[in-house]
Amino acid sequence: MSAAYEKALILKYTGRMDIVSRTMQRVSVRSFRTTNERFPDVYSDQWGGYISQMTTEQVRGLWADSYVSRSCTGFCDFAPLVGSWVGIGGVGNKQLLQVGVSQRSGFAFYEALPGTAVWMFDVNDGDSTYYYIAWDTSTSMWYVFAQDVTLSRSASFEVSYSPDLTTADWITEVQQNYDGIPDGATPVAFVNPLWMDWSTSTHRIDQAATAWREILRKPSGVCIVPTGLDGNGSFTNFRYSSC
Repeated sequence: MSAAYEKALILKYTGRMDIVSRTMQRVSVRSFRTTNERFPDVYSDQWGGYISQMTTEQVRGLWADSYVSRSCTGFCDFAPLVGSWVGIGGVGNKQLLQVGVSQRSGFAFYEALPGTAVWMFDVNDGDSTYYYIAWDTSTSMWYVFAQDVTLSRSASFEVSYSPDLTTADWITEVQQNYDGIPDGATPVAFVNPLWMDWSTSTHRIDQAATAWREILRKPSGVCIVPTGLDGNGSFTNFRYSSC
């Protein structure tokens, strides 16, 4: 995919000239590597954030600004696996296409279940990030894009996949089998999160869909709770000692 085509595709649907202008250092697809990390789909006890459940529409794309939170104590280099991502599908099924960042290892990744996470590029703590997934009608494939806005570093590719089109997800996830969320887990914001229907109209999380506010609960009583949506539909996932 050429840089010109990539920029035109992002600009066409999102109007984000600020993102396009920062698409400078493109990471080659050949540098991708598969990791042994995995962000699975059992959302009931692993996901904290928001889900848009479609009513009459289907998801054609979604995106959001976020940032990397690795200013943590005791979990960045080992379990639990913590990641923040946007995705299409995966609610009660394994048809999930997602892109985001691992807060443990500090890499941007994508995942198409049942595959494992695929590393894209390193991201620094505190950097601004942008994630984008959309259907490309000219190729009949899904276009996946991740950018470290701070470093002007990005990676993109197209994948043949069939996600479940009934949900759009903006999530902070903690690996199952871990009963506590460490004290060092820092807030993760999702700014201007939007999803696009098949007529290319864009919507907030709570527009033309049912917005589900997912609270990640663990047996220890610790949880990740998303704030209410603000005027732009943005929210922040916070860690609390009690739900």
